[in-house]
Amino acid sequence: MGFKPKPTKVPDVWYAGGTPASVRRALAYCEGWLPGRSTLNTYKKRVEKMHRSWPKNRDYLAPPTVGSLVDLDPALLVTPPKGMESGYVPIATRQEWGGSTANSPSP
Repeated sequence: MGFKPKPTKVPDVWYAGGTPASVRRALAYCEGWLPGRSTLNTYKKRVEKMHRSWPKNRDYLAPPTVGSLVDLDPALLVTPPKGMESGYVPIATRQEWGGSTANSPSP
C-alpha cells in the first residue's frame, strides 16, 4: 500500500484530546493541538499552558515554498480585555474583500 502522489515532505502532526496529557504530548511531539470536548474554563487552562510551555526553539510550521504571505494591517490587531491577556483568542466572524472588484467573483 502506498500514497500517490508521494508527499514532498513529512506532514505536520497534530495531537487531539482534552486532557493534560494530550497537551504534554502535543508540546513534546507535535506541531499543533486540537482540543477535545471540555468546558470553556478547562479549555482556557489548556491554552494558557500551551502558551507558557510551547518551546520557542522549534520550527513548527516551515515557511511556505510557494505563493506569498498576506499583508497584515496593524489597525486590525486587537488588545485582549484586561484580565484576559493569557489565552485570549479573537475569532473572526466576517471577512470582506478589500481589493479591486474587476476580477472578483459575483456574490
